[in-house]
Amino acid sequence: MNTAFNSDERDHILKIYGNKNPDNIFKNDNTSWAASGGDTTDDDVFLLSLDEASMYFEDDVARKALPTEYVKDQICHFNGSDYCINASVIYAPYWLRSSGGNNVRASMVNGNGKTNNFGNPVDTLEGLRPALYLHP
Repeated sequence: MNTAFNSDERDHILKIYGNKNPDNIFKNDNTSWAASGGDTTDDDVFLLSLDEASMYFEDDVARKALPTEYVKDQICHFNGSDYCINASVIYAPYWLRSSGGNNVRASMVNGNGKTNNFGNPVDTLEGLRPALYLHP
């Protein structure tokens, strides 16, 4: 946190305390696959859940993520260039915090912006799209 954000920026970040948050946003079971969401955590910066990825983005197009040059190089290098090219623009798949189809998978958003609740094995190289809540 101290490296990524200066003190003024950190003052605006709302810390989420899992069990104290009325929505208990950090423990998200995957009911489609009967997979446990794991332990609730306290976080400043986090990944969106499956539900939030659908709620906060209007559609698949809005969910697409243009990666940094570093991420492009890594994803294309390890997964092959066909994996991340979509109509001449490269989009990066990224992890969500919701569990996937079993205890070794996590849900994700594919390069085309579609959510994938079965997900990929957690040792797969995917992007991250961090989220945070800000004080007004």
